[in-house]
Amino acid sequence: MTKLPLRLALFFSTESSYWRDVIQGVAAYSVARGPLRILVEGYGDVRVSDIREGAIDGVIVNLNYASPEVRSALAVARLPTVDLSRSVSNDPVGAYWTGVMPDDVGVGRAAAGYLLARGFRRFGFCGIEAAFSDLRRDGFCQALAEAGFTCDVCPVRASADTGVLGQDERVDAIAPWIAGLPRPSGVLAVTDVRGRIVLIASERVGVRVPEDMSLLGVDDDQVLCLTQEPPLSSIPLDGRAAGYEAARLLHQQAQGRDSLVPARRVLIPPLPVVTRRSSDVLAVQDAEVAIAMRFIRDNVAEAIGVDDVVAAVAVSMRTLQLHFRTELGRTVQQEIWRVKVDHAKRLLVETDLQMSAIARMCGLGSASRLSVVCHRQTGHQPTSFRRQFRMG
Repeated sequence: MTKLPLRLALFFSTESSYWRDVIQGVAAYSVARGPLRILVEGYGDVRVSDIREGAIDGVIVNLNYASPEVRSALAVARLPTVDLSRSVSNDPVGAYWTGVMPDDVGVGRAAAGYLLARGFRRFGFCGIEAAFSDLRRDGFCQALAEAGFTCDVCPVRASADTGVLGQDERVDAIAPWIAGLPRPSGVLAVTDVRGRIVLIASERVGVRVPEDMSLLGVDDDQVLCLTQEPPLSSIPLDGRAAGYEAARLLHQQAQGRDSLVPARRVLIPPLPVVTRRSSDVLAVQDAEVAIAMRFIRDNVAEAIGVDDVVAAVAVSMRTLQLHFRTELGRTVQQEIWRVKVDHAKRLLVETDLQMSAIARMCGLGSASRLSVVCHRQTGHQPTSFRRQFRMG
């Protein structure tokens, strides 16, 4: 007798790209490990009554946005459930659910590392009134403090940045803070929507982006990011990995391999920064270092060495190495490896290219050389890095 697939219901909004990526991750798990029958509330596939009537085997839900009817039904049904909100440890409805959520502290730390690598020494953070905003702020400020820097946190925290109503008020509220930032500064806006408000306010007060302020958002909402002027750089959240992991954990529960235990959290790290014009600038005061960094970035696909960089800058090797250590705290060779590995990481996540092709595009010649350099710089092999960020 053919075994019927597990019936998995998804109760969350499908309006944003992140949540559509979550569905893709669930589908990828179904192909790899299923089969699962995926029922999406937003598509009319499943109703609240199906929870009460036992017509489904498990639920993936965003408890923050679940209707009272869904919350009530889940509280009674005690179905295997994974929560994709950030409230799993605080909400009594989800007391025995596993939570799968973005690593918001990690988002902040990734933003700090990105801006530090570009030579910034002055920083700002613009958030909203939300717990995830506080976590991203904390990660950003902690990483900067570890590197010996401080962060100017915008004192104005809007409750939300959605919709057109009140946009002028939100822009006017943060404009004085933006005008008072030292130049150049590297700024993290807690979401792409908040980044849009920062861009509008910057234009009003005459702060140039990216020349005076390098700006990052979070979410990588491509429609929003690409329609700004300048286009907004952003940190993507890995909805696909979250969906894959949620489906895996739910599958285990539904098959009886994971009994009900007190709630635990699974944090999904962000994807590499997508660089657009809002942050495509180097903030170094030393002219020789700036020229060298630009040469290294422009020739990332070439097999360049320290001698090539020295020739491009037209100073002695000793002088350039001294300037690099003073300005960036690393050697010229370390900067070459860093730029090549960052480029490789983007290609690993964003393309299906084979390792040999990625190696050539990073000026590393062969897949084996790519593997050695990536492992030395990150502690991970390129294949494991791709698996981590491209579940399924």
